[in-house]
Amino acid sequence: ATQDSVFEDLGKPVLANALEGKNVCLFAYGLTGAGKSYSMIGRPIPGEGGIIPRTCREIFNIRDNGKEEEAEMIDTVAHEITTEVMEIYCEQVNDLLLDRKQWPPKGYNPRAHPKGGFGCSECLKCPCETYEEVEKAFDKADKNRSIGSHALNPSSSRAHTIFKIEYTKTATYKGLPEGRNKKVVTAQLFLVDLAGSERTESAGTSGQMLKEGNAINLSLTALGNTIKAMTTPGDKPRFRDSRLTMLLMQSMTTGKVIMIAAVSPASICYEESVSTLRFAERIKMVKIKVAKNITTDSVAE
Repeated sequence: ATQDSVFEDLGKPVLANALEGKNVCLFAYGLTGAGKSYSMIGRPIPGEGGIIPRTCREIFNIRDNGKEEEAEMIDTVAHEITTEVMEIYCEQVNDLLLDRKQWPPKGYNPRAHPKGGFGCSECLKCPCETYEEVEKAFDKADKNRSIGSHALNPSSSRAHTIFKIEYTKTATYKGLPEGRNKKVVTAQLFLVDLAGSERTESAGTSGQMLKEGNAINLSLTALGNTIKAMTTPGDKPRFRDSRLTMLLMQSMTTGKVIMIAAVSPASICYEESVSTLRFAERIKMVKIKVAKNITTDSVAE
C-alpha cells in the first residue's frame, strides 16, 4: 500500500470522526522493523509523509478552505488545535516537546481525569495556529525520541510515542436565538507509534537495549490483555497495568479504535507476523459505544 492509499483508507475516516466530535485512537502494531513508524510518521520526502502529518495538514486545509459541515448555516466559527507528544520509555512517561534536561528523573505520573481516563497535566500542550507550527513541534519531538539500532532494525523505536491532538470548534448559527445558537465540538485524537515487539535472539540485544525490549514487550502484553478483556463478557479491562493502557484508556473506551497491522515477509519473523494478525482479529471483535463530544448549551460550556 502507498502512503496515499493508507491515508485515504484510514487517515480520512479518523479525521471525519474527530470533526464530528468523537475521540479516536489509531495505532500501528507489529514486529520491530515492519514499517509502523513509516506508516504513522513517514519520511520528510514529498509523497512519503505518514498518517500523522497528513491528518494534521488536512485539519488546517478544512479550516482554511471553509469545508465545514453545515457551512451555509454557520455565522461565525473558531478553531482551537493543540498538540502533545509523549513517549513511554521503560514505563516512564517523557514529554518530547521539552528538552531532555527538563524531564523529571522518573518521568511524569499519569493521573485520573475527572471526565474519565488518565493524563499527564504537567506535559506541555502546544497551541497551533498553522500546520507549520504542528510540523515544527513534531520535528522537535522526533529529535527527542529514544531510538537505537539492533539486528532487525537500524533505527528501532525504544519507546512508544503518543501524538495527542485536541480539536475544538466553536460555531454560532444563523437564525437561532442567542443562548441556543452556539455549538462546541471537541475531540481527542491519539495517534500512536508503538515500539515493535522483539525476540531477544532475533534482535541480538543486550544490556540497556535488552531492558528496553523487555519493557516494550510487557506493555504490549498489557495492551493485548486489555483488548482481550474488552472482548470477553464478564472480564474487566485492567488499564492500570501499564502507562500505555492508562494513557489510551479514554479513547479506547469512548472513542473509535483503529489498528494498522504491520507484518514482515521475512521467514525469521513468521511467528511474530502470525501473532500480529491474531491480535488484529481480536481488535475487530471490540465493541465500543462511541460518544460525541458536542455541547449546545451555553451554560454547560
